[in-house]
Amino acid sequence: MKDTAIDAKNQRMLELLAQGGTSRIIARQMGYQEGTMRVYLHNLYRRIGVSNKTEAVVWYLNRERRHEDVKAVQTVQRTGSGDLFGDMAMEEDLL
Repeated sequence: MKDTAIDAKNQRMLELLAQGGTSRIIARQMGYQEGTMRVYLHNLYRRIGVSNKTEAVVWYLNRERRHEDVKAVQTVQRTGSGDLFGDMAMEEDLL
């Protein structure tokens, strides 16, 4: 499955799919006709390299998890928290 950039509309469609939304529900939420939404979803599946709704939800959840992992690493790097006691002692001026 490809990891590709997606716009806000596609992000919202994936969020609604992950919440269990049907084409009809997603269309209503986003202000489209159901047939139009099915076309948009099909195009989204092709864009992210999946063939159905289930694969799209798995792709989305994996992508969100990776983004959360990256944010956690950036937070640790920004705060300077290290895994070593010596690093912490140096930061806290305990040596």
